Amino acid sequence: MLHTLQTIALILVSSNFVFAVPQIVPRAVTRFAAFGDSFAAGIGAGQPFTGSGPDSANNAGCGRFDGSFNVKLRDDAKVHAASFDFLACSGATAQDVQNSQLPHLDQSADFITVSMGGNNVGFGDIVNGCVYRFNGIFAPDCDQALNNASTRINNNPDFLDPVTNGLRAITAKAPNAKVYVMGYAKFWNATTTQCDNVSWNYWQTPGATKMTRALRQKMNDLLDAVNNKISTAVQGLNNPRVTFVNYDAYFQNHRFCEGGVNEPQGPNEDRPNMFFFQLNTPVGSVNSFVQPFSPASQYLDWIKAAKTASPNTPVNPIYAGLSTATSASGGLPLWIAKIFHPTSPGHVAISSAISGKIP
Repeated sequence: MLHTLQTIALILVSSNFVFAVPQIVPRAVTRFAAFGDSFAAGIGAGQPFTGSGPDSANNAGCGRFDGSFNVKLRDDAKVHAASFDFLACSGATAQDVQNSQLPHLDQSADFITVSMGGNNVGFGDIVNGCVYRFNGIFAPDCDQALNNASTRINNNPDFLDPVTNGLRAITAKAPNAKVYVMGYAKFWNATTTQCDNVSWNYWQTPGATKMTRALRQKMNDLLDAVNNKISTAVQGLNNPRVTFVNYDAYFQNHRFCEGGVNEPQGPNEDRPNMFFFQLNTPVGSVNSFVQPFSPASQYLDWIKAAKTASPNTPVNPIYAGLSTATSASGGLPLWIAKIFHPTSPGHVAISSAISGKIP
């Protein structure tokens, strides 16, 4: 027996026999569907998305950009999606995701991402009321905006129920899909001191709101509360195919008011390490959209046009809770609509966080 094995070994060596090494094939996704709001649409990141799909007619109206983490994830080595349905739409609430985006879902989808809930909270009112105060004395009261958001987060019919219902509907329609549900990242470094005496108000009037550590911490706490509720919704499904992705840690050291940074960002100032847009942050590589801080006269022209078009509609420069039937920015110019949304590097970080969760 030993002689026989030795003979076989000699034959293999002398004949230069080569064993075929199996190739490692990347995980192939048949159909990838991306649901959600402006964070998922990638508004302002890269260039406008022009790809095809079941809702491609709304690419522009929904503010979809090719720098979105969803587009980056589509080409990730772990995904390699054969088909990509970009359904996310800026301004969408959790209810909009279920009512307007879900009908486009193909039940054969085997990979799904979802980012929803932020517009249910009213973060647009917080950004307007506590940070920029675009409407001056007519802007939302900061404390009231914070309290309203906290109330919505903790009131299940406002937040937890719509998020849970949306996820249940998605998983029911595509029962074989792996679903990755996004949280949100905190905007502020709340420990530094250089922002304590700085105002980001659009109109620099006496008594303008200062971005104190206490105020920054309140906004960060709300983001943590949102993430905890979304995580609770995912856990409540008790579905091993649904995974919560908290990418907040990926934004560490890339928030507003980081140490040694003068805020707010000035015109033509390059900040490649910032993961969120400010007013003066250039918009991706879209030359026609690169716009510095707009003069007050242009803003007033926009207000006048908006009121003429909809005289009975309050003008809120930060869209929040809009129906997906409405333009992604509510008629806003992109230099306003993009603020407090992830930049292209921010979307790279989110994509990496999701990829890290994929087996």
